[in-house]
Amino acid sequence: MKRYIIQICMAVTTLIVLSCKKGWLEEKPLQSLVTLNSVGSLQGLLDNTTLFNTGQPRLGEMGNDDYYLPDNIYNGLGLDNKNIYTWAPAADFYAGATFVSDWNNTYKVIYTCNTALEELEKLPSNAGNYADWANVKGSALFYRAMGFYNLSQVFCKPYVASTAGSDPGLVLRLSSDINLKTGRSTVKQSYDRILGDLKASIPLLPVLPPAFKTRPSKTACYGLLARIYLSMQDYDNAFLYADSCLKNVNTLMDYNLVTPGTTSAFTQYGTYTPETIYYAAMATPATATARTRVGNVDSVLYKSYAATDLRRSVFFADRNGRIYFRGSYATGGDYFNGIASNEMYLIRAECYARKSDRTEALKDLNTLLEKRTRNTLNYTPVTATDDLDALKKILTERRKELCYRGLRWSDLRRLNFDTRFQLTLKRVIAGQTYTLPPNDSRYVYPLPNDEIIYNGTEQNPR
Repeated sequence: MKRYIIQICMAVTTLIVLSCKKGWLEEKPLQSLVTLNSVGSLQGLLDNTTLFNTGQPRLGEMGNDDYYLPDNIYNGLGLDNKNIYTWAPAADFYAGATFVSDWNNTYKVIYTCNTALEELEKLPSNAGNYADWANVKGSALFYRAMGFYNLSQVFCKPYVASTAGSDPGLVLRLSSDINLKTGRSTVKQSYDRILGDLKASIPLLPVLPPAFKTRPSKTACYGLLARIYLSMQDYDNAFLYADSCLKNVNTLMDYNLVTPGTTSAFTQYGTYTPETIYYAAMATPATATARTRVGNVDSVLYKSYAATDLRRSVFFADRNGRIYFRGSYATGGDYFNGIASNEMYLIRAECYARKSDRTEALKDLNTLLEKRTRNTLNYTPVTATDDLDALKKILTERRKELCYRGLRWSDLRRLNFDTRFQLTLKRVIAGQTYTLPPNDSRYVYPLPNDEIIYNGTEQNPR
């Protein structure tokens, strides 16, 4: 059975790769190559962890301010990665590349979800198979929503209520028919679809996955909804779903029990940490800051950790004067991008602060930070002089706690709309300074050239 499932997944992936190269237009998949005639086979299709749980989009991570490249490393990059690093306004941003992994790999996910949903409709549910049937449908909706959301963070403008109805959104492919041409939706339509899929999946999924944290759950849906509403600056709903998530999973790791420098700092807890609600990891960026990679951790970020802050040694290490990122929540130094309780505490704390409930905001923040502080000293709770001071401290800790998690780019995009938190990003290469001002059009990445050529899709201005 396992071999059969692997063959199905490989066949679908191969077909999608071929169809992407043809612009999703020239040829239908050969459905006869893939036999999906049972709920179990569809679950097997969705249990392809290589497709669904790794390879999450990385362009935002490559564009943010958590790292820098020395001149000699930058000079060795390909033109496409140089363009990404300097936020170049180049017309041929991807330097002629026909495959843009963030776009193509995510649409593989969406295509597979659409296939699963369509095939599931041909299989009636009954009392004996309903739980499995519902799990397939709920999982496919969750994965599709997460795929569309991840795309929206790099290929669409940030959600702004006053302009979302007219800003160009995603290509919302909701069918497995790759010959079907689909134009761009609006940002509002994109988010409506994302939120609709997630909310529809909640009643179909278990509260927590019974076996594998690579599978979605109600609690993962709550966490992803909290993340999405935060990016939309809808802090009431972000609070609601972060709170719902924490009612089911509120465990935090004590970093005093973590041994820095092991293959994975968290292996003593098993493959996944107690904080992990849903496991996913980004594709490793070409400019990654891991030990065997090329990027350096931003010095301002690194110096922001106090000597008693255990995250300094758990997250980072010094290799001959180069500060690199060890990796978090995943084995092998991958960049975790799933849903975890620490993110939910920070979302809820931020929302409390924005609701002027400073006491509860600081309670959540201190609950987290106490688990990150060396226990040889008495923990001194963080205090704040007013609501704004509390909010600033929470946002500072958010960056420190959630670095290299694929969240910084979205945070920059939303916080740039508030003059109190705006930042101009800078890179310096061979004495030349490159900048990315707040709300610049380059916070939206260009669509791949093939999408424009084959489907006539509207390109993002650069």
